Amino acid sequence: MTSRTRLAGAAGLLAALVLSACSGGGGLGSRSELEVADDPRATPAEIFEVGRATEAVRAGDGRVLVVARATSDDDEGPINAAFRVYDDSGEVVVEGPDRPSRGRGAGLQAYALPDGFLLARGPEGRATSWEVLTPDEDLAPVTIAGRRLPGRAGDVALPSFPLRHFRPSTRTLFRPALPPGRAEGGPLVDAAGGLWALGATTRAGEPTRVWHAPTGRAPWRLDSLETPAGRSTRGIALTEHHVVLTVIAVGAEDTIDSLWVLDRRRPAAGWQRVPERIRDDGYVFETRVQPLGGDLALVDDSERAWVVDLRRGTWRAVSFPFPNPRSLTTTLDGRIDLVGSDGRTATSADLGRSWEPLPG
Repeated sequence: MTSRTRLAGAAGLLAALVLSACSGGGGLGSRSELEVADDPRATPAEIFEVGRATEAVRAGDGRVLVVARATSDDDEGPINAAFRVYDDSGEVVVEGPDRPSRGRGAGLQAYALPDGFLLARGPEGRATSWEVLTPDEDLAPVTIAGRRLPGRAGDVALPSFPLRHFRPSTRTLFRPALPPGRAEGGPLVDAAGGLWALGATTRAGEPTRVWHAPTGRAPWRLDSLETPAGRSTRGIALTEHHVVLTVIAVGAEDTIDSLWVLDRRRPAAGWQRVPERIRDDGYVFETRVQPLGGDLALVDDSERAWVVDLRRGTWRAVSFPFPNPRSLTTTLDGRIDLVGSDGRTATSADLGRSWEPLPG
């Protein structure tokens, strides 16, 4: 792993991004992408030169980690991945290679932490090793708990399958406690360490069940919400102040119907329905809700996105700079980061009104 590598200014950094994402070779010895993918000694510079960005995550301290992969045309061929971490001035503060691996989805996944990053190496969903990239730019080992642990303030729910939580204070990866019955979403962990989970349903119109363990362990409290006929609740998310459920109108083409929203600052007010205001009948494949800070959230279904004010009930469409981003993350200061399927990247600091390339 190499640290403190200076690029020639922000302009040179952004130009390097475009070239590295689209070049397919041409520098650093002009090796092909397949040669780099199959070389266990390939450097991060070579991987970023011939490969393409696949993921970008932003830590709570503002640093950005970009993952790049060099692959073959064969899904079962070799894959070589590397990461670079940039500070807010455009400096590469640390970079590192991944070990080469073979097979579809193999490589490196990154998760943002308040002051660093969690790195998972191996096939997606079947990581073979985990490490923490600390604020001091060192790689530290992770302890994997052999049992389920209760929630605690500071825990981080990872957007991974199977669902895992991470405890930065002890660098421990663990499976969270589960509610009674079968959960369809979560458990997620709030800032106080409380757990939230969406109970499984079997048919449209069935009551929506939301489980909450305020102390991060049993007993669990149950909220039961009446779901209108022809509607189905799919997915639970936590924003800075709210619990959000996505309600889908079930039909030949599923569409977004509304959001169920609970303001955790005012729980006595109960769940409020926020109807969709997008007037768009496009088919919904998978809807995600991500926090933008305060009362704002980003609702997207990969092809389209909206900034929603969860208190006022307003929806504003966001135009992506390229279609179908493969990686989309948000921060509590309203920033949105994207990585496209072709390796292009973009970031917005004004809630999706304007975009510029990410470093990488």
